[in-house]
Amino acid sequence: MKKLKYSLMLAFTALLVSAGYAQGLGGGSKFLIDTLQSRYMNEPRVICIYLPKDYSDSVPYPVVFATDGQMITDGRYRVLLDSLIDRKIIPPIILAGAYSNEKPVPVNLSYRHYEYVETMGSADDPKLKDLFVNHIGFFAEELIPYIEKRYSVSKERSSRFFYGASNGAGFGITLSRIHPELFSELICFSPLGEKVKSIKWRPNISPTLHIAYGSNEDFAMDKYQALVKRLKKQKYRYTAIVYDGGHERLKWEREFVRELGSIFASRR
Repeated sequence: MKKLKYSLMLAFTALLVSAGYAQGLGGGSKFLIDTLQSRYMNEPRVICIYLPKDYSDSVPYPVVFATDGQMITDGRYRVLLDSLIDRKIIPPIILAGAYSNEKPVPVNLSYRHYEYVETMGSADDPKLKDLFVNHIGFFAEELIPYIEKRYSVSKERSSRFFYGASNGAGFGITLSRIHPELFSELICFSPLGEKVKSIKWRPNISPTLHIAYGSNEDFAMDKYQALVKRLKKQKYRYTAIVYDGGHERLKWEREFVRELGSIFASRR
């Protein structure tokens, strides 16, 4: 019976995604843009915050921290989260996203790559060399405490999640490897940039990883499969889904909604 209920919940979530796009649902929630002066990055960093309808300072909300906050702002995350919450598929949650630095560097890349990918730390340019380490510090020691101080989010690891896509997802896996105490579950779509052979957690503090990638991502399929193989071999908790599509924001957005519904359905 529980398995049937879980399957029905996932099916309903899939219908909700389509309904949310078609109807433009939403209302009562808040979507804020803020700036955090970062000591680690030596500059202000833009962050976006989703607050659910009837937000209260007396309620410790589950919270999702995300990379590429502009992806949250530009997408329909607010509308779809409103729908999930209104229909009681998930509890009211807070979503906080840190914008990435898209300023270009002279090698057809952006500062984002150096901030998100650990192996880019071998760069000769001193301005780029420490960006990854500094960004780890920013996310773990500045962004999370900043949100916890200003908003009523749960400080329990079980109620703290990570979300990212592409190199932003790879960064989340590496961040969790360095700071396993931060997140109980990682939602990582089309993850790139993590050092697969370095992925290791202690059994009592390993997170649950939710991996999804597109059937048309031939350029990275071997990397995704190696990651899943590593998780399986090490007997970590994970889910892995191949969706119909490519390396694209719209697919990640839809998968995020589906995955959240799945996570909270499994906790009932």
